[in-house]
Amino acid sequence: MNRAGGSAENHILTQSLTAGELARMLDMPREVLNALDAIGQAEGADWSNDADMQGILRSLTEHAHRREAWKRLQSVIRAGAQTNADPDGFVMLHCMLEAAGKYSLPKYRQLHIPDAIFLDTMRAFTRFVEESIPRHHHYCFDRDFWTFRQLSLTLFRVGSLEYEFAQDPEDIEIGVQGPTINVHIPSDARLQPKNVEESIRLWDRFSAECFPRWSSLPKYCTSWMLSPALERLLSESSNILAFQRRFELIEFDEDSQDWREWVFNEDPSPIEQLPERTSLQRSMKRFILGGGKIGVASGRMLG
Repeated sequence: MNRAGGSAENHILTQSLTAGELARMLDMPREVLNALDAIGQAEGADWSNDADMQGILRSLTEHAHRREAWKRLQSVIRAGAQTNADPDGFVMLHCMLEAAGKYSLPKYRQLHIPDAIFLDTMRAFTRFVEESIPRHHHYCFDRDFWTFRQLSLTLFRVGSLEYEFAQDPEDIEIGVQGPTINVHIPSDARLQPKNVEESIRLWDRFSAECFPRWSSLPKYCTSWMLSPALERLLSESSNILAFQRRFELIEFDEDSQDWREWVFNEDPSPIEQLPERTSLQRSMKRFILGGGKIGVASGRMLG
């Protein structure tokens, strides 16, 4: 393999993409595509010759400036709206997709990263939009606080899992000496042991070839899936438990309610009224009603 498979046949995309072009490649829902098209065609929405806006979009893809750029972009969007500044977040989504297609993609090319990894990584935008349906009952984009990680080439989807190069203090586990690799579990991740093993293997290969200084960093994960309480809820053959056992527990916050977001789609209802559509929801609900706590745990990957 040549530089993470970065030969010509691994590049199927053009040198840059518009927000609309990228959204279609990411399989955005039709309703969202229509909204993005309307934004792109609106009067004053052509930012290609707006040096200030292009500076902001470019800065979103630069690690040192991404947070500041995100805050500036929020201010620009608020200032440019008459009322209800971007209530569904689609102007922000349009801007971030433009940054991905115009500035992130060329950086992928410079590093000889295959287009497949670019698309898999940027499909986080589609995933977040689709996750809004069970949570908000309509399409919206409210994860812009997170997605500058994808834009700035510090977080990549490789196989089932996402891997983030964490060097900012706010991204590193408390008490851990950074930098580290933070492992994230997308909502559509396949957690069968073979899929997890393959993802880790591919990441180790990818990081060694494209980011050698990352390749030997320890991997950490923070998730409700690492909660020690799950051993009392799940069967011995559970894929979640198999994933959990790849980590050495380093911290457990039993009062965290991250499980509401990921197991019950942010349902704010009292415990007694939470849904029981899945076996995990049923067993977790019974456990909590009985006085148990799920919480969230952090661990260091073994090996």
